[in-house]
Amino acid sequence: MKDKTQSGRPLLEMLVVISIGFLLTAFGLLAGRKIVYHYKASAMLDYINMVYMTVRGRSIHDPKFGMEVSSPPLYSCSGIVPNMPGFIYNCNVRRICGCGSNTEISNKCSSLAANSELGVEAANSPTSCVTTVTATFKKGEEGAAATLESKLGLEVRDGLAYNKRKFIKGNCASDFPVECHNGFARCVSRGSHCSDMPRQ
Repeated sequence: MKDKTQSGRPLLEMLVVISIGFLLTAFGLLAGRKIVYHYKASAMLDYINMVYMTVRGRSIHDPKFGMEVSSPPLYSCSGIVPNMPGFIYNCNVRRICGCGSNTEISNKCSSLAANSELGVEAANSPTSCVTTVTATFKKGEEGAAATLESKLGLEVRDGLAYNKRKFIKGNCASDFPVECHNGFARCVSRGSHCSDMPRQ
């Protein structure tokens, strides 16, 4: 009788199987990471929009968000819309009434109108209010920040410190109705396009 021996798998076949397993694992990890980035970017965007719409919807005579022109107070977003996502490092909202200028920092209407870097004019209307929400991701959330920038059609600012990578949403004055990139870039002047203006 002939001895029946079972031969092992060839080394090349084993290497191919291991390589395929490694590639599938790596692909799964990358895909999972991208899903997490998209989730966090969408959650950040939803939260900013909720805070923005809540403050924008307040009456101009609201005692908390009223006729503040000179040095308007800065409010924490979590005090306006609770349950702020844990991956947000900082989120604040400011409402400027009486100038209609698209900027997060305000002094007086005259100084706002004189500031050529703003790219907007002061409306000088007591019924004109601008709401600005400023938020940043926590350290280590650069992937989510890049995903949100790409989602909004903004340039991806790789290498910028996490606390400097701000997402600023603000409405335009009545003279400048175009809100570029859903309000995350500066308003444009008449006859201009969103691509002609830098982001906030």
